[in-house]
Amino acid sequence: GVTRIGDSAFFKCHKLEQVVIPKSVRTIERYAFGDCQKLKKALIPEGVKTIGEGAFGNCYELSEFSLPKSATKIEKLAFANCLKISGKIVLGNVTKIEEATFGCCASLTEIVLPSTVTEIGDTAFGGCQSLTQIVIPDSVKVIGDSAFTECKNLTKVTLPKKVTSMGRYVFSFCSSLKEVYLPEGVTEIKEDDFYRCFKLTKLVIPKTVKKMKLNSCGADTFEVVFVEGTTTIPEKACYESDITKVVIPSTVTTIETKAFADCRQLTEIVIPGNVKTIGKSAFSGCEIMTKVTMKEGVTTISDDAFYYCRKLEQVTIPSTVKEIGDRAFKYSKIGTLVLSKGIKSIGEEAFLYTSLTSVTISGSDCVIGANAFNGCTGITKLTLGEGIKEIGTYAFAGCTGVTELTLPKGVEFMDEYAFYKCTGLKKLVVSENVATIGDGVFMYCDNLAEVKLSKGINKIGIGAFAYCDSLKIIEVPDGTTTIDIGAFAYCDNLEQVIIPSSVTNIGDAIIEYSRKATIYGVTGSYAETYATENNYNFSPIS
Repeated sequence: GVTRIGDSAFFKCHKLEQVVIPKSVRTIERYAFGDCQKLKKALIPEGVKTIGEGAFGNCYELSEFSLPKSATKIEKLAFANCLKISGKIVLGNVTKIEEATFGCCASLTEIVLPSTVTEIGDTAFGGCQSLTQIVIPDSVKVIGDSAFTECKNLTKVTLPKKVTSMGRYVFSFCSSLKEVYLPEGVTEIKEDDFYRCFKLTKLVIPKTVKKMKLNSCGADTFEVVFVEGTTTIPEKACYESDITKVVIPSTVTTIETKAFADCRQLTEIVIPGNVKTIGKSAFSGCEIMTKVTMKEGVTTISDDAFYYCRKLEQVTIPSTVKEIGDRAFKYSKIGTLVLSKGIKSIGEEAFLYTSLTSVTISGSDCVIGANAFNGCTGITKLTLGEGIKEIGTYAFAGCTGVTELTLPKGVEFMDEYAFYKCTGLKKLVVSENVATIGDGVFMYCDNLAEVKLSKGINKIGIGAFAYCDSLKIIEVPDGTTTIDIGAFAYCDNLEQVIIPSSVTNIGDAIIEYSRKATIYGVTGSYAETYATENNYNFSPIS
């Protein structure tokens, strides 16, 4: 009898409606009945072992159909676009479901895979819009690209423990899929695996996942759970996704770069204490996030970690935090900030343009970076501890709500314009050991009327107190050696500048346009010589 139906034997026989294949046939070769668009009935007998590529592909009307368990090899596209194959299909002992084998079998409702299958190929069941369930056997290790894409009625998938590799778009457009529990062994979740899964409410990520990129699925509520044992949340894990809730287990030690960046539906996050590092831009752009709770143990908040979280109001920063990176909380709405003695570094623009009203920084040899609190106009209470070592350029510039300021004795250096245009500042105390007041540090502090400078200051920089219109008296402490150019210039109401004999270097125009000012100093001191040479008023003191 006939054992083989040859390559393209009945290809594009458009009037063929029924075929009975004899029991002697063992192989149906590629495209044997391909594009037989009116074929309605094809009974494949037991004994057939191989069904070739596209053998029944594009048989749009095929509805009465049998698939023998003897078939151990079914090649790609074998039944692709058989739109009317319906009901349940039980496969024989095949080892691989090839590419698009059942692709776009739109009426197929259920399929049973044998325990011999180890791989499900690309788009194997893609477009099977009526498929409601599929049980994938434990033998399966690999699931290819788009394997179940557009299975719009698929509500549940059970993935076996041995799956280690998943392709891209695996469950994309599965718009009825609700929950997915990925098994231990999966190491990577690729981009768009769950894209446009509109009803997906929960995705459980195993600890074996080392790389993932979860894009938008379109669900109203979408929870991502990382299981206990997970140590690292991978880079860009949920970047630009629409997750609404995330569970980070206590075993996690690192949240990598952009792990949750631009998750614009995420409102709250709890970061456990075993997390040591929150990576760069980890939560940046989470525009409706309102609350962040960090447990004791977190040490590093990296650059841009919560940048542009414009609704973030409540942040708990634990005492274990040592480093806050550049722009970490820029543009947030944080109201109160308390940083303990453990803090060593506050990065550039870390809290730029936030809604802070109260700031307390203790620190330990702490360096406050440039523009760290620039433009925080709402700060009315600013407490700086003795553990602060350096204050950077424009660090508190434009903090117009601060009225009183005490600079502690631990501060060794204030960089230029550190408190520039703090127009609400009225009272200033600079404690001992502050070595340098940098250029323009208190420039344009219009309401600064009371200044107390303690011993230990070596240098007062260029324009340090220029344009301080409410300042009437300033006494430079003994031990200071240098007053730089225009240090007290343009102070309209300045009357007395008291300069000790320790000062040996005075720059040009230190009281230029401070028309009421008189220099007070010891007779015979450099202060007198300077005043005489520059035609400034001088009054001797004993």
